[in-house]
Amino acid sequence: MVLRITVCALACIIYLIQHCKSLEPSIYTVEKETKTFSQQQQQKDLVNPIKSRSPIECILKCRIQLMESFYVENEDSELNCYCVYDKNDKINLSSSTRTSETPEEVDVISFNQHQVGSPVTPIKSCKDVKKKCPECRSGFYTLQFAEPTKTFCDMETDNGGWTLIGNLTFDDPTKVTEISNTIFDSNNGRLSDISKASEGRFLLDTIQYGTLAEHTGFKELRVRCFKPWHGRSGHFVMKGDSLRKMLFQSSVIAGLCGNNMFRFLADDTSVAKSTDCSQLRSKQIQPSSVYNHLLWVADTAVYQLDPRPRFECDDWIVQSGFTQIGSWQFYVR
Repeated sequence: MVLRITVCALACIIYLIQHCKSLEPSIYTVEKETKTFSQQQQQKDLVNPIKSRSPIECILKCRIQLMESFYVENEDSELNCYCVYDKNDKINLSSSTRTSETPEEVDVISFNQHQVGSPVTPIKSCKDVKKKCPECRSGFYTLQFAEPTKTFCDMETDNGGWTLIGNLTFDDPTKVTEISNTIFDSNNGRLSDISKASEGRFLLDTIQYGTLAEHTGFKELRVRCFKPWHGRSGHFVMKGDSLRKMLFQSSVIAGLCGNNMFRFLADDTSVAKSTDCSQLRSKQIQPSSVYNHLLWVADTAVYQLDPRPRFECDDWIVQSGFTQIGSWQFYVR
């Protein structure tokens, strides 16, 4: 009996040893194959061309991935776009792009020096970015105004293509006067400083709107604000004749109805939105600032930042519980 048990135990040990040896290479093979696939996938993303209809779209698509862009036309005048992380990387050119004098693999520096194709047209607005690269995400892009300027683009809201020109946040009641004096200082609000909008302490100066219109040709102004004391959000768009009058005329615009010149967006929860549009007004007779009476309903709801320190968003400074704490954003398209 003891001998039979010993023999059985020995047989089991031999079986396990044999199968463990066969199992170990199997696990190693799977890991090796997975690692190899990952390396191939990374190489594919790095060195192979991606679809692009223009040099600008090539640049924008690569920026999404925080990569540098290089482009070249092939023999059929089609654009090949390459995204790379570093100038030490190598680019594998497709056969249709190579010439008899071009090696199959070239470094980025030499490729960049010999790239051919259409010149890159300066991007002047976030609307241009959206048009050239519909899948581009919201973020900072370099736009060409009088000089290259880093600017935030909202690429999602209301079909995207919005250029941020003002962003103001009041979260400390003791600093309302300090902040308001800073943003309305004559030395602030320049178009060249528009990147400061991301800091929540910038409003484009009224005089600069005309300059911006010359560069971008914008036709819409979008305003968004929120006040925690009443919990409502205002979010509306002005365009066309009403926008032109609001920006460049000193006269009251009454009855913002018809012709889609004014509209509230879906997430607007304001009192103004529930008001008959014939009661909506914009501007005052004497204002010198874009931010004075952007929108208002008599004795009910006002949107304005100037004159200071009213800072109203779908409320009125004489209302019980009123506070300036809130946030405002301004976009053009």
